Amino acid sequence: MTQAAPSGTRYTISVLTTDTVDSAPSLLVTFDSQRYLFNTPEAVSRVALSNKVGLKKVGHVFLGDLAQSAGLPGLILSSVEGGNDKMVVHGPRGTDHFLASCRFFTRRDRLSLKVESVPPAVKDHESSPSLPDPIHADANLVVYGFPLTPSAAPPPPALAPNDSAAQMNGDDDGSASLKRRRSSLSVSPPPPAKSPRRTSPRRSPSPSFDTAAENFNPARLQGANAVRWRNLVIRDMFRGTAFEPAPAPLPTTTPSGRHLPGPAYRQKSLPSLPRAFKPATNSYLVVGPKFRGKFQPEKAIALGVEPGKDFARLVAGEKVWARAKPVDESVLPPGKAETKKEKKARLKKAFEERAKLQEGEGDGRWVTPEECVGPSVDGAAFLVVNVPSPAYLASLADLLRPSLLDRDSLGGSATLRGVFFFLGPDVLAEPAFTSYVSALRESFPDIAMHVSSADFVKQGKNEVVYGPSALLNLRLRHVDEDMFRLPHYSFLTPDALASLPNLPTGLTPLVSNSHFSSALVPAEEGKTPFGNNFALRNFDFHVPSPQADAEAAQLKGLHKSEETLAKAAAAWEDFVAKAKAARQVVEAESVERASRPVDSSTPALELSLVVTALGTGSAVPSKYRNVSGTLLHVPPTPADERTQYILFDGGEGTWGQIARRFGDGDSSRGEDSKEDVLRNLQVIFLSHMHQDHHAGIPTILKQRAQLDPPPKSPLTIVGPASAMIYLREQDQLFNLGLEREGPIRFVDNYSIEPGRAPYEESQAEAAMYDLKTRLGLTVTAVPVKHRCRAWGAVVTHESGWRAVFSGDTMPCDALVEAGQGASLLVHEATIEDDMPEVAEAKGHSTFGQAIDVATRMRARHLLLTHFSARYPKLPPPSAFATDGEAHRPIVATAFDLMSLRLADFWKVERYREAMDALLSWDEAEDRDDADELSGKDLVADGGD
Repeated sequence: MTQAAPSGTRYTISVLTTDTVDSAPSLLVTFDSQRYLFNTPEAVSRVALSNKVGLKKVGHVFLGDLAQSAGLPGLILSSVEGGNDKMVVHGPRGTDHFLASCRFFTRRDRLSLKVESVPPAVKDHESSPSLPDPIHADANLVVYGFPLTPSAAPPPPALAPNDSAAQMNGDDDGSASLKRRRSSLSVSPPPPAKSPRRTSPRRSPSPSFDTAAENFNPARLQGANAVRWRNLVIRDMFRGTAFEPAPAPLPTTTPSGRHLPGPAYRQKSLPSLPRAFKPATNSYLVVGPKFRGKFQPEKAIALGVEPGKDFARLVAGEKVWARAKPVDESVLPPGKAETKKEKKARLKKAFEERAKLQEGEGDGRWVTPEECVGPSVDGAAFLVVNVPSPAYLASLADLLRPSLLDRDSLGGSATLRGVFFFLGPDVLAEPAFTSYVSALRESFPDIAMHVSSADFVKQGKNEVVYGPSALLNLRLRHVDEDMFRLPHYSFLTPDALASLPNLPTGLTPLVSNSHFSSALVPAEEGKTPFGNNFALRNFDFHVPSPQADAEAAQLKGLHKSEETLAKAAAAWEDFVAKAKAARQVVEAESVERASRPVDSSTPALELSLVVTALGTGSAVPSKYRNVSGTLLHVPPTPADERTQYILFDGGEGTWGQIARRFGDGDSSRGEDSKEDVLRNLQVIFLSHMHQDHHAGIPTILKQRAQLDPPPKSPLTIVGPASAMIYLREQDQLFNLGLEREGPIRFVDNYSIEPGRAPYEESQAEAAMYDLKTRLGLTVTAVPVKHRCRAWGAVVTHESGWRAVFSGDTMPCDALVEAGQGASLLVHEATIEDDMPEVAEAKGHSTFGQAIDVATRMRARHLLLTHFSARYPKLPPPSAFATDGEAHRPIVATAFDLMSLRLADFWKVERYREAMDALLSWDEAEDRDDADELSGKDLVADGGD
């Protein structure tokens, strides 16, 4: 049933994202006082920021499929930085495990966060159908949850290699799983006999729930104790007290005096999910408020209500006292006469006496709001239906039967007006889905049904989600089309989508950034629900074309003043002229360089190395930059004609960046597809546990696990020990391919620091030996100087080239020493040169410091990346050197989706003047946006 809402309350339903290669569906319901988010796909925070959608008022989050909820940690951090201090997360079973697995990088002491799992459905077909109890109700919305379960259970998740049989919850002895894990590593050649000998520590059994015991291991907890521990972890992650008081403190030392950190800070695995655990996906019935009729002032006046404050009280739902009007006292009884002065005094006295009367005294009557308003309007109810696969359709038809959704079931004050179907692969064409749509249409002939489907992407729907970033690259193509890449995209209009095969009658395909009013009709054209009078771009033009040129030249939207538009036009003309001149300079210099003798001191294959910047921002994404991710293309060799890939860090949205950059491949350029990149990905190096550097890795692994046929080469993940724990805990919920899809080997950064070696006969030793013998690669992790434990990477090839990645760090002598003579240094440059104290406080480097590190390292090429949101487009110019003069590097500034051969680094500086003309003139306005939307820099345990 609905609850009363203030008269005139209206709200908007916005489809933030739909299915594309880099997004999944999400829905935002916006009231003035509160916002409600349905589904949190990866990078949903970046979508919100790109479209200037504030996250501060998102107080309730409703998760559908946990596998499509990777954006939740980023949403939490962005929301807190925007000023939010309370949030309730409603989700399916496993939500507590999912959120607790993010404990190493998603912690906020001042946030009050509560996880509420939707209870399993109670099936009672013998009684008359009725709705379950609502999972949420306030003055705005009432929400009912329906956990859909698959008709066939998937195979049980495998355990982490170090987990004992006790983690199997007593089901079996675990021998089969252990045997499977050992065999998955047998593809690697044996390590050399003379490896440095180290021994693995022994594991001791764990007792029951005694958190202070010397051998307490939460991974072995079962049943209620396992749930209790996850709750303690989440409570320790978010310590606000808005929902419950602070918990009783746990012991901080063991009996022997060893310090015990809080539950969220322990380097121990969570309790394993039970074998009987089955994934569920939530769908929701959302019931909006019933609207009182429109206030009619003429009726109020006729009833004696005086305009002003009493009108406002009636609108607010209060009754008011309307006093009877006094007799016309300007007419005296017969025989009476008085002067004007006497009349004035008499009337004044009468009004003073009348004013002393309280409401309800004297002549008059109470006027109620109902007497002054038109007919009330039923609240609008709508469904958010998440169906990840055809296996969930039977549960959908059983739990969300049309007979449950009539007006009587909704309390007699709401009507089902709309459905949003969010469908996984192969659901759209299923006869069971078509039957369900037909049944809904039969029961509710006027219902509006909208759909987003993963199958649409296969059929050609792949609109650009991050329009500002795509437009920036479109403009930079005027400088160099090979270096600055447009994201791979295709655009189909809703009409074209509606004609696609297998689409049931009556369904309207959704596009991103579509908006609906509270009556579920499209919002007024050109309006958004967020108070901005401009339409959001869909990037729906072909390139190259006159339309694309016109869009690129429109540096400012038409809602700007004529003066601003004139400046933008002048800046564009200046840029085009300088870009043309720069291209001519580069073309002439390329001819001259080709005639130079080959430098015999340059290592083989060095100039063939390619680096692609997938994300070049820091801490939080921005309109133009995603968070950290850098892809190194290792050139083919005579022994292997395939390009191999090494990924340095991978923040949220990294897979989407790979998909946009590579798409289905480009045979004319000899470029791989996104699947080729995954298949030939050899190493993922994770520098540290801040979210903006690793939160995108689970999605990459999920995508890799779905490749058919599976990859032939093993994948080595080099990272902190806590990253390994995190990924294994995620693998219990989703198939990351850690145990089922071929070997993925973990190597702790600590074990390959300079002077160290992995344990003898360990997985790490086998992995390092394999990289050396099969690919000629040696990887070293170098401790660097950041606000948490962090490492840089040095990758050396047997042919002589060397690539160095700094991760997040202040200038670090250890990295300089380990990377001597580097062919390429990818170094963070977060802060400009006149703010060294800020850089030091945050554990980062300035532009000039990064160049100094490269110079002392004698690196030949330097790529600057990881820029603060203070510099949304182009960082301020620094002391850029050219052509390795005086052992100084050739410096390039990274942009998202930019691919750069080492042989072409010198071109970037030739383009600098043109890029300045394009990007610098309106930097102040974009900087204001960045400061407003990205909030404060994230603290050490969250990002940056």
